[in-house]
Amino acid sequence: MSAISQTSRLLLPVLALALACGPVSAPPAESEQAGAPGSAAEHAELSTWRDGVGNASRVEDIARGQPGSAPSSLTDAAGRLFFIATDAEHGTELWLSDGSSRGTRLVEDLTPGPESSELHALTAVGRTLFFVSATPDYRAELWKSDGSPDGTSRVMDIDPGTSVYGSAELTAFRGSLFFIATDAEHGTELWKSDGTPGGTSRVVDLVPGPAGSYPRELTVAGRYLYFFAARALWRTDGTEAGTVLIRRFESEDPDEFPSFLSATGADGTLYFFMFFDYEDREDPPLSVTLWKSDGTPEGTVALAEVRTPNEDLDAFSMTAAGRRVFFPSSDPAAGVEPWTSDGTPGGTHRVVDLRPGPDSSHPRELTALGGVLYFSAYVPGLGDELWRSDGTPEGTRLVKDIRSGERSPSLAFLKAEGGRLFFTAHEPGRGHELWTSDGTRGGTHRVDELAPGAFSSSPRYFTRSGARLFFVAQDRYRGAELWSAKLDSRGLLAGAGLLSSASSSMSSGSGPAYPLQDIIPGLADPSLYSAVDAGGRLFFFARDLSTGIELWTSDGTPEGTRLVKDLRPGPEGSISPFTYARAMVALGRRVFFTADDGVHGDELWTSDGTEAGTRLVKDILPGSGSSGAVPFVAGGVLFVVADDGVHGSELWRSDGTEAGTVLVEDIHPGESGSGPSQLNELRGSLIFLASDPVHGPELWRSDGTPEGTFRVSETDIGFRYEPMKVVGDLLFFTAEDWVHGYGEELWRSDGTPEGTFMLGDLAPGLQGSYPATITDVDGKAFFFAYNQVHGREPWVSDGTPEGTHLLKDVSPGDSWSVFYPGVGAANGGMFFFAAHAPGYGEELWKSDGTAAGTVLVEDIRPGPDSSTLWSELYSVEDTLLFGADDGVHGAELWMSDGTRRGTRLLQELVPGLKGSMPFPRYFIRSGRNVFFLADDLATGKEWWVLPVRSLD
Repeated sequence: MSAISQTSRLLLPVLALALACGPVSAPPAESEQAGAPGSAAEHAELSTWRDGVGNASRVEDIARGQPGSAPSSLTDAAGRLFFIATDAEHGTELWLSDGSSRGTRLVEDLTPGPESSELHALTAVGRTLFFVSATPDYRAELWKSDGSPDGTSRVMDIDPGTSVYGSAELTAFRGSLFFIATDAEHGTELWKSDGTPGGTSRVVDLVPGPAGSYPRELTVAGRYLYFFAARALWRTDGTEAGTVLIRRFESEDPDEFPSFLSATGADGTLYFFMFFDYEDREDPPLSVTLWKSDGTPEGTVALAEVRTPNEDLDAFSMTAAGRRVFFPSSDPAAGVEPWTSDGTPGGTHRVVDLRPGPDSSHPRELTALGGVLYFSAYVPGLGDELWRSDGTPEGTRLVKDIRSGERSPSLAFLKAEGGRLFFTAHEPGRGHELWTSDGTRGGTHRVDELAPGAFSSSPRYFTRSGARLFFVAQDRYRGAELWSAKLDSRGLLAGAGLLSSASSSMSSGSGPAYPLQDIIPGLADPSLYSAVDAGGRLFFFARDLSTGIELWTSDGTPEGTRLVKDLRPGPEGSISPFTYARAMVALGRRVFFTADDGVHGDELWTSDGTEAGTRLVKDILPGSGSSGAVPFVAGGVLFVVADDGVHGSELWRSDGTEAGTVLVEDIHPGESGSGPSQLNELRGSLIFLASDPVHGPELWRSDGTPEGTFRVSETDIGFRYEPMKVVGDLLFFTAEDWVHGYGEELWRSDGTPEGTFMLGDLAPGLQGSYPATITDVDGKAFFFAYNQVHGREPWVSDGTPEGTHLLKDVSPGDSWSVFYPGVGAANGGMFFFAAHAPGYGEELWKSDGTAAGTVLVEDIRPGPDSSTLWSELYSVEDTLLFGADDGVHGAELWMSDGTRRGTRLLQELVPGLKGSMPFPRYFIRSGRNVFFLADDLATGKEWWVLPVRSLD
């Protein structure tokens, strides 16, 4: 069967869906409200340009099956597309495509076998591709390729034994490649190459000797290549004689030095930001200076002092559109808004305050097309949508309200190619899919659903090569692969579909676990934290590009994975980075958490998973200040640690209503508060650390009433803030009593003063044994501890001094088998842990509580190398889940039933040796699924779902 006929079969469901959506009518006028997804109005827009099906196609399923090849660095070289991709046979290497499956192939396996080459900085100069690669034979050096194996070679070993400096900043200029490189004699300087050893040379030695000038920010503007080196701005025509100093930047403070960023060429003029920095600076500067240069000293002038967006230098990018540059900047009166400069001080100003007042519209995805700037920005009532600007207020307007109302489409990967814009956008009932725009409302529409339904295909890295548009996308059954589409004379795509016949086969790398949703398209980190199960649904915090960090929920399907509510509308998000560690807790089918809606500060909120059922519980510290509420459930009671501005940080309780949220006890009267911490449930009540005016930090207990809140310990001991752990009916913790030295030892408490004591001086003397990773195994506490004779090893305790002893000296003598703090988990009455032993690396062990029963489960990576079990061990029913590296597949998802035969690779999420490092980790069961975080090198760190039934 031909590739095209097979494509037609695969496309029938998509085509049928399109035909079932109703009759086609004329496109709506620019002033009309946008139609809902799937409406007749929307299909009318599509019908004006979609003249066929199957011309946009997945070029090749390189990895064969669910683990995608994760193509990246798509680079056009005179009509041929080079890119980097990964497969199990070759690892990560250089590939080439002409837009067909047959014409998509590996260029050369630079590091033969499954081990990967370290490639980056793909840069085309005419038909030649230059790149930097590290192989076992060579450290990072400059390579070139004409697309053939014979034409792919190292250009020159610039300095044997050393490597190209940093990212090398490969830059095409006047038909040659310019880059930064280091040799032992001249240090780091500017180099150029025509692709031959004889034509590869240093342009100029600006700082004679091995120190080097460290050039950076190579930027082409007009007739010159500009760069910064030795505290100065330089330009070059590519020759030593034509490399001239333009201006030095010196500070009156000798400890300061100039830092340059976002150099951009616009209409032959160089623009850049500059500020004076100093060593060990912790906070970014509040403002920087915008400069321009025409290549002469007198034409190099400061234009304006501009503030960094939210004091974030990474967000300070500059985009040229026509004769102007645009960039995001902030001021206290208008927040972060779009700014522009025409190269004059008077022409450097905010374009418009899209979100009037001090709140920000947060312009992002700044992209130029036809001398006009396009960008995404948030406006109340519209959400985060696509805008355009010519640099004037009246020329700045909304292109289209893609997702009507306050909810936003989370635009990403905005790119101008072939006279049009291409990007991804999210709609209700659909994931992130491919969109295009010509800058008008009618010309802005979805191209197609490459992954029908709520799962996101997340198209990205749009690159034109010849008459085709290439991009990377995924669907429900295949990981990220290379796709292409034909472009007509107007830059329009003709249709969407699958092309490669290889897509029909699933590889051995596929398995029961599947990606849940690409919350932020591509590799960006959605900041997934604080997950909890409530009533069989997973609740978690996540960040997308339009809403910031907010509360999400999932039932384990893409369709059931959604934002619960945008508590703080706009990209700021209601969950700040400082509240990640604050627990979100479940009580019944509701969750309680800390959030800041921009009005009340960090306060206690609750949700049942619906927008209507998500509300503020109580503004404990009235106004915009934050009480810093931290919830915890013990004995069916919701406790909250909060500061109301009067009593300091104290213990509260709540029934989920404003009236029922009250102070339990003012343990430490006054504004300082007792600072409750280390909250645990013991025998149906809360046990925690708190300080009163007399005793300092001690154990306290509470049933949620004033009379039921009392101090447990009355001894002069120093509590350490290692996690406390309830095992059976006892609380285990670490502390020092000033009698047995100043180090930490293991203690226990049954919630009474007389039942609170040290279990033993495990490391006699001053040092302490520093117990950690306390794990409950059928009522016994397994943990890791140090002493001078055995090093750091596994121990066990039944809660009595005589029942607290070393399990086994896994690594005999004073060497350590377990590095602090250690990894352990309980399963099936056994303690599983990671440990080193003579002749083995760090591998999986188990113990039944006896020395004879403490044994190696499996040498996953045979020999002295470690399988790297440091991330997490997670128990679900009678199975242990974890990430491990066997030396063949990289760090991937493994399982064990405690036997050697039952310890095996469960699924390869990333083909080859790279693996999904440093994940899988953060396992949590919710309903019939286990959720975990993994990075498949294509979608970034996202949730994956493993059905529990698949472990049977």
